[in-house]
Amino acid sequence: MNKFFRLFSLIITVLSVILLTVPFLFVINEGLQSFFSFPYPKEIIYALKLSMKSSIFSSILCMIFALVIVWNVSKLNSKMKVILDYIFSFPLGLPHIISGIALISFFGAKNFGKFLSPFGIDFVYTTSGVVLAQFFVNLPYTIKTFSALFETIDENLIFAGRNLGLTDFEVFLHVVLPLLKNQILCIWLICFSRALGEFGACMMLVGVTRMKTETLATSIFLNMTTGEFDVASGICIMLMSISLIVMIISNLIFKRDNNVKNR
Repeated sequence: MNKFFRLFSLIITVLSVILLTVPFLFVINEGLQSFFSFPYPKEIIYALKLSMKSSIFSSILCMIFALVIVWNVSKLNSKMKVILDYIFSFPLGLPHIISGIALISFFGAKNFGKFLSPFGIDFVYTTSGVVLAQFFVNLPYTIKTFSALFETIDENLIFAGRNLGLTDFEVFLHVVLPLLKNQILCIWLICFSRALGEFGACMMLVGVTRMKTETLATSIFLNMTTGEFDVASGICIMLMSISLIVMIISNLIFKRDNNVKNR
């Protein structure tokens, strides 16, 4: 029975490795020529710039909001924590396309959007909407991740800080953030990578307009619909390359942090 289980485990592992690698190799094979075709079309350059700028900005916003929210929630009673946990966790189980529909419904001209338009603020079919969509889908994930991270903090350190006369803000700034600086950087990198690949919410809220709201993720869809599979595959390689770099940097930071703790 033990031999059968070991064989079964080996087969499952090998099949999983094949499934999770070979399809990407086919995409790389299809898109290599397009990926190395310099210079890139201006539409691709625009999509790359918009994706990078919006992802950096939205992920930084996510980090700020999530850190402040989790710090405040950690001081509430258990009943309020449970209620807020459900509120923040609910969007995690939803398809991002539903998040996009919710955003366009709320920020549309018939609802909250009509109060923003006199101030020149518009999130529907604009680049600002790209940032909002990325922020909206990533915030619950970031909050959930930080919630788990904050539970690892030694409460005695926070208690000691307060005994020394530090305010809540000073404890947060001088005790909590320095303790978690490496983990925060890793979470930001993951958040950035997730924002870079956001499709569903962006598609619903801002659509895909060449040289206006086209990101790398929506550009893949646009090129697929026009039959340019090689171009779409080339853009896939761009996103995969960025994700790989982010993953390597995150792992290096994580390993360095573990080495420091084990000394």
